[in-house]
Amino acid sequence: MLQIHNRSPDGAGPVRVAGYGIIFGGHDLHGDQFTPATDFGLLREVRGMGVYYDHGQRTPRQPIGTVRHVHADAVGLWFEVELDRHCAYRDALLKLIERGALGFSTGALAHLIKRQQQTITRWIIGEISLTPAPAEPRCLGVQVADTTNGHDSGRIHQKGLGPMQTNESNATGGEHTALTQISDQLEAVAARIERVEQVLDAPVGSSAYLLPSQSNAASEAALKSFTRYLRSGVKAALQEDTLGEGGYLVPPAYSRELVQALGTMSVLRQAGARVLRIAGTNSMKVPVLNASSAAVLTLEEGTFNEAEPTFEQVEFKPYKYTRLAKVSDELLADSGVDIVAGVLLPDFAQAFAKAENTAFATGTGTNQPQGVVTGATVVDTATAATFAVDDILRLYHALPQIYHQQAVWLMNDAVAQVIRSFKDSTGNYLWQPGLAEGTPDRLLGRPVYRLNTMSNQLTAAQKIIVFGDLSYYWIVDFGQETLKRLEELYAATGQVGFRAYRRVDGRVVLADALRVLRVKA
Repeated sequence: MLQIHNRSPDGAGPVRVAGYGIIFGGHDLHGDQFTPATDFGLLREVRGMGVYYDHGQRTPRQPIGTVRHVHADAVGLWFEVELDRHCAYRDALLKLIERGALGFSTGALAHLIKRQQQTITRWIIGEISLTPAPAEPRCLGVQVADTTNGHDSGRIHQKGLGPMQTNESNATGGEHTALTQISDQLEAVAARIERVEQVLDAPVGSSAYLLPSQSNAASEAALKSFTRYLRSGVKAALQEDTLGEGGYLVPPAYSRELVQALGTMSVLRQAGARVLRIAGTNSMKVPVLNASSAAVLTLEEGTFNEAEPTFEQVEFKPYKYTRLAKVSDELLADSGVDIVAGVLLPDFAQAFAKAENTAFATGTGTNQPQGVVTGATVVDTATAATFAVDDILRLYHALPQIYHQQAVWLMNDAVAQVIRSFKDSTGNYLWQPGLAEGTPDRLLGRPVYRLNTMSNQLTAAQKIIVFGDLSYYWIVDFGQETLKRLEELYAATGQVGFRAYRRVDGRVVLADALRVLRVKA
């Protein structure tokens, strides 16, 4: 929520815009969240920092203001920014702010970012922007202060909302009722900016969407129509939600719940694979830099080296995975039971996740997704049909150092059990348990994820451990999940079948970023 302070009647005086740039708790559109324990660096160093429009990606590219104040409270990080009175775009920016179209967004020094799963533990602020598409939709919105009687005098109002506290009341120990009072409005704002347009610029490990957006009214109508279809088999005349085969597209609200459930069950999604969600296409081709050469020292007026980088193309295709679930007539008739959240989604999530854990581990890449084990670069153990502590070190150092910062380990539980007994030359165990509940264990300082669809046999030619940066393993979800009601097929047993399918592909886009240890034959 933004506030405009110190706006003089003639518009010529200094103008300060205030609001939250980071909010604690909940997940943003990239799936990340901040907490009060997140390390933001020294906030005093943020004061005096230049402020940009939309992270400097559009005109104007020069700073449009300066950070005058920043502090952390129970809600998040509150920023106060003074707009440059000489900025040619100031009036246009103020109009956008007053319409609630802008919000604060922070950028961090990429090489210092730290995450534990999807919780950001370190975020050293390098810049702050006013943008129409912040990753945290709760930072959108505007509150205009009546400053005719001095700085922040009077209460702040916004059309459609009741009186709210100013930032000064927050700073002096208020209970932040402003944030609580507009929670419903924030949800509406989040729905309006559901579509993330710049998918390929999304951070590592995030889930990005390219699905058509829906208005609140259309979304609500789709949910009601979908629920009616589940219980009765009757479909409303909503062309965008109806398929010619008699199937029904799962509404985006339920589709997101399924994707989130998959994120905790499908190991590759949880471990940092890059996830894209697209619609309206039967394939997606991605050019990939396969090899590059170093710059060459060249004398004055010397001839430039003409070596070119090598590119290849990776094509993602929609492979269909299906699941059939049966529900009793009595359960469907019980209006108190949430058929989707309580029955179908849990079943579909575990079924699809189980299929993904197999395909994304060892899939051949021919008429099915390519598994990470299949696409990674092979490293052999030192000797035939053996596995020892030195092989762990061999695999670790075989991965180029540039990929170590985001690298993780993947292995079967049986292999992990063997490694837990390995010690280094000083007698210390290589395996380190997770520091907090819910965090992965560590091996040589990097997280370990158990993927039990990988081989559990320490025998010749078996590929037993993957080590690498999983942001170079891409998962593409094609369109929304589709569900079809099968009423007559199971009528004799008093049941209704629900046949669901989803289309997905997964592939390694850069084999150099991933290594797999193979037991030497």
